[in-house]
Amino acid sequence: MSRTRQLINAFLIIAAVMLGIVGLWTGRFLPEPLGSICARIFHILTTPIIMEISFGILGILIVLALAHHHEKNADEWVEMDVPDESVAPESGGESEP
Repeated sequence: MSRTRQLINAFLIIAAVMLGIVGLWTGRFLPEPLGSICARIFHILTTPIIMEISFGILGILIVLALAHHHEKNADEWVEMDVPDESVAPESGGESEP
């Protein structure tokens, strides 16, 4: 993957997270049942200790999702040679008594 495509993907992920947070903040102004839910979620996520934990978990989830995506779309496959157990191993030059 080219460097510019990696940067574009990173900026898109950051923009999506920012839009989600701003969306929760602006959701406070919606009518009562939905507005109060958005306000409560926004206030919980921006509590000082919880904010660091939630952003850390969000970062881990983003990394895992990207790794899974790139693993599924990879062009290269690595296969491990597993010895066949039905074939008896050859003796290493030692004679049996």
